[in-house]
Amino acid sequence: MPLLIVALPSLLRLQSGGTQNLGPVGEVEWHYVVASDTDSVQSNGRSVPSLLPKLDSCIAVLDTHRVSWHRINIPKAPSGRLREALAGVLEESVLSDVQALHLALQPGAAAGQQAWVAATDRAALLADLATLEAEGLSVDRIVPSAAPSDELHLHFFVPDAQSADGSYRAAQLQLSHPQGVVELGLDSGLARTLIGEAERATAHATATPQAAADAEQWLGRPVHVVTPEERVIAASRGAWDLRQFDLVRRHRGVRLGRDAWRRWNSPAWRPVRWGLLALTLVHLVGLNAWAWQLREAVRTKQNGLTALVSNSFPRVNPQDIKRDPVAVMQREAHALRATAGQPGNTDFETLLRATALAWPQGKGPTDTLAFEPGRLTIATNGWTDAQIDQFRAPLQPLGFVVESQAGRLVVSAKRGGGRP
Repeated sequence: MPLLIVALPSLLRLQSGGTQNLGPVGEVEWHYVVASDTDSVQSNGRSVPSLLPKLDSCIAVLDTHRVSWHRINIPKAPSGRLREALAGVLEESVLSDVQALHLALQPGAAAGQQAWVAATDRAALLADLATLEAEGLSVDRIVPSAAPSDELHLHFFVPDAQSADGSYRAAQLQLSHPQGVVELGLDSGLARTLIGEAERATAHATATPQAAADAEQWLGRPVHVVTPEERVIAASRGAWDLRQFDLVRRHRGVRLGRDAWRRWNSPAWRPVRWGLLALTLVHLVGLNAWAWQLREAVRTKQNGLTALVSNSFPRVNPQDIKRDPVAVMQREAHALRATAGQPGNTDFETLLRATALAWPQGKGPTDTLAFEPGRLTIATNGWTDAQIDQFRAPLQPLGFVVESQAGRLVVSAKRGGGRP
């Protein structure tokens, strides 16, 4: 599923000639990337918010200049009051009003332990989110473009903004390390002070194509070249999510479902998807093979029964035998029995003998008796339920059915039954 990644613009960016206001949010062109499930770039560019691609899944990336990082001991407070507790701890550490900041905790942070807190201007962030949502884009996550890391990471880039004289600025260094995130100019002495010779030789270093030459000259070794689009995609895959506290999305069920669907379609789950598909195909093949074997077994038995009836009664029409061999066998056997003068299980003699066999002791003869083919009806006026059950009990194992109908009992033989 394609993913839209939008880099939120910097409202104020330091310039060599001071600061530059980039104008109202809706009039600024935002950098965006459309990434596939394999993290490859499908499309990218710059566009005003109203012309951004309309996709179901969107991640916003916050520029480094808009985030400050603070490492504190996380206070022990209920989840509903944690934001106020963090503000109290940070009140003396930030230059602006802490209530005007949006705060977010490091993933996995636990109360009583040290962890990072990201702080950004709340009004500006809300304006960016409102702009995207007004265009029908639902922001699932807000991630920083860079975050503190346990290992030293150097990234060299050339800022997009121009300096006061119209020329592009020189390459800069973004430094992510256990003490935070900072951006420095390569010509500043602070950069070489923070990064010693040994660290410059071993630290993981990346650079955009425009800054690669300056980076290799500054480091004295090759660097891994990445495009700005790849950097944005890498940031979107990070663990950070600044949608916390009052910015948590209300429709959590929809979000969890969408996140689960995104994870399911991610490259990491591709082996599982292929495995389930293969397992499903194996089951389908196995079920079809099993069904075929059952059909063949039934067909074999039917053919055997048809052959048996055909050999036993060769004068019968073969089409009748194929339609219902059991009925043909019973009909022909009954005809043979009748020809030989032997009663069948539906004849009067058989039903009468079965009735006499089960007649309750001490019960006198019935008042009335009626016979129709396959059914013998006797009057049972004055019989109790116990006597009826006593009459029915010995007949059921022999294949006879006894029905009670308003002072009468109807005795009949089951199909294939009747052996008194």
